[in-house]
Amino acid sequence: QDDTIQGPFIVHETKEHLDNYAKNEIILHWGEWWHQSFHDRYEYYMSPRFVGDGGPDSVLLNGRSIYANTSINAAGAASPDCKGFTYFDVEPNKTYLVRVIGALTFRTLGIAVQGHDMTLVEIDAEPVQPHKVAYLELSAGQRMAFTITTGNHAAGSVFPILSNYRYRGQGLGYTPNGYGFLRYVDPAVTNKQESVSFLTTPLVKDLPDNI
Repeated sequence: QDDTIQGPFIVHETKEHLDNYAKNEIILHWGEWWHQSFHDRYEYYMSPRFVGDGGPDSVLLNGRSIYANTSINAAGAASPDCKGFTYFDVEPNKTYLVRVIGALTFRTLGIAVQGHDMTLVEIDAEPVQPHKVAYLELSAGQRMAFTITTGNHAAGSVFPILSNYRYRGQGLGYTPNGYGFLRYVDPAVTNKQESVSFLTTPLVKDLPDNI
């Protein structure tokens, strides 16, 4: 299932609902990517050699990520096969609805946004009583939505969107490449957009202790 085409499909109840949310909506579509063919993985899972699932080689956000030094060519530029990290442009002092989709197969991910309070408002298409959370736990097939209110940060300020493996011993537990970024823009000169930039080192610091 993880090797097929995947992407978000959002159904709004009414045109008014669409008008209210579409302009200030961010979609985080999380997926796993194994750097081998399905047939090779299937053969391993079904063979006497199987001792457990080692997890994906990459965690993708909206279909993009980097992968260690193989993502960089000799000139220090991004490889054509590397799509880089996804950046989401946001404006200061605005509230955004963030939709989270777990297009995952094996892992449960912890999701957090550095420096921004998250207010959970929906689980699996059902509204819930809004309440603040330090992070979300996202499992295979699960969908959630939360709101964030941006601060009064200068244009160019960047805050990482982070993921970590839950319920699995793996060092600090952070995924090796499952990241995205909020990037503040000047509303007078730039429209909100999703874009791609290449970074060799994610900005990971000041995280909640319990993520």
